[in-house]
Amino acid sequence: MAVTISGVVPGSPAARKSIRPGDRLLALNGHEIADVLDYRFYLDEPCLTAVIETSEGKRRVLRLHRDAGGETGLTFASYLMAMAPVLIVYIFAQKWVVGGVMRGAVK
Repeated sequence: MAVTISGVVPGSPAARKSIRPGDRLLALNGHEIADVLDYRFYLDEPCLTAVIETSEGKRRVLRLHRDAGGETGLTFASYLMAMAPVLIVYIFAQKWVVGGVMRGAVK
């Protein structure tokens, strides 16, 4: 699995490594990336090893040092990638609320 990179912020760590829109992120720090949840989960290290497949099909292994804001400069194409921050908050809020209601109902 992999995610398609839709954009690269100019001057970002990803731009400095010549990552381009249309390339695909295959792995980060040795972990396969299937969606934004994987990407965000493995983004916690300041220095990252990314496996990129170029739009021509060539695989590249790159070291990325996140910028001061903690970002790599990658943006992604899929709907899930764009909605991930909202989905994560919603999932955790729903789990907490449902869990609280269920515990209250059992008493």
